[in-house]
Amino acid sequence: MRAGDSPSLLPLSPFMSFVLVAGIALATAYLFVASPGLAGDEPAHYENVCFYEAYRTLPVLGHPGVSYEAQMGPVYYALSAMVLGLLKPLGETTAFYALRAMGLLLIPAIMVLSYCIAARVKPGDIEFAETTAAFMTLNPTMLAIASSIQNDYLSILLVMATAFAAYRYFGDSSSPVSKGLKIGALCSAAILTKATALFMVCAVPLYAVLRLKNGLVKFILSFLTTVAGLCSWFFIRNCLLYGDFSAQRALTQFHYNNNPLPTNLLEPAHLRYWLWVMQGYYWAPVQYYRDIFHAPIPMRLAIAAFTVMGCVGIMILLARPVRAFCAGTVSGERSPATDFGIFLFAAYASCLAIYTYSCMRITHFAPRVTFPTIIVYALVIASGAVLLERYGPRSARLYKYSLVILLSVVNAYVLACILPCVLHHENFILLR
Repeated sequence: MRAGDSPSLLPLSPFMSFVLVAGIALATAYLFVASPGLAGDEPAHYENVCFYEAYRTLPVLGHPGVSYEAQMGPVYYALSAMVLGLLKPLGETTAFYALRAMGLLLIPAIMVLSYCIAARVKPGDIEFAETTAAFMTLNPTMLAIASSIQNDYLSILLVMATAFAAYRYFGDSSSPVSKGLKIGALCSAAILTKATALFMVCAVPLYAVLRLKNGLVKFILSFLTTVAGLCSWFFIRNCLLYGDFSAQRALTQFHYNNNPLPTNLLEPAHLRYWLWVMQGYYWAPVQYYRDIFHAPIPMRLAIAAFTVMGCVGIMILLARPVRAFCAGTVSGERSPATDFGIFLFAAYASCLAIYTYSCMRITHFAPRVTFPTIIVYALVIASGAVLLERYGPRSARLYKYSLVILLSVVNAYVLACILPCVLHHENFILLR
């Protein structure tokens, strides 16, 4: 066992078993209740998968039949295209729902990784780990994403896997080149699934600076070389084809840019709305399901209460590690949990900074581009139990159960809202 590991790292408790079964059951309900195309950009993602399956090559923006998601990396689409090719003889409807079901297969991995990451951030606190994993597993927006055709859920999993692998590998300083190659490969898979994972290129070396005492330069060089070797071809291709690395110019040129105009977040009214949309997106798939429903006031108040409790709780929890970090920087001894928490929050801060800049200067992207770091938000929400600890050891369990009840209520409300929806054929057609 490496330094800083917790003795109980696998979510085998009856509670976590219930959470996993409930998460898969709810995702299955979303899979069949949500009509084809209701979920976000599902039609464009599905067109991408069909293009990969039909032509065995990367699509080019501007060509007939190519969607605006064609600037995305190939990992998710190539995997989905293989499934589509295998199941097309059974009919397109069967193949379509099988593609949706691929996300459900990742739910157990998301839950286990969430639990293990939380167990390292706050060692020995099983309630904290279970609360974090429950939020990630039962979160309505995450379940809506998992049960649709898109590359977000796989991107979230790969970013979390990269972070967890870094923690495991940085337990000692042996084999820095080998570790750089392995973590670099995981990070590259995340980036080539969705480019919003690029922030990890900076976050991982920062974490290495905090943890590695020997072999730091070798690790960073091997990590960056691996990422550059595996990913650079894709961004060079975009630059050659479209004139920029992100293909944003081509999205505008071929009228794919259906996102709102940039937002001036310096204006209080715009800032309040932007913060609410971000906050709401972490709990309910309102925008993801094309604003066909809105969260009622009581639900908003409950969400706000948990968020406030989480924010206050995380500030209380961070006070001691910040002092320990400052002292450890002088003495040269810091806990792995402290450095891991710094790494995760630095990753979230960098991802949020990129998203904020994009909203102000490029276009108002959907908040789910920050979802590769949603584990950090889950850690914040799980920290809300800190405020109840003065009332006894059962308070953390009460908080955990209350959170699960709220998530279940939100899921039931969302499913009840989307079940009777009559969708317009021209807006949501997928199956031909």
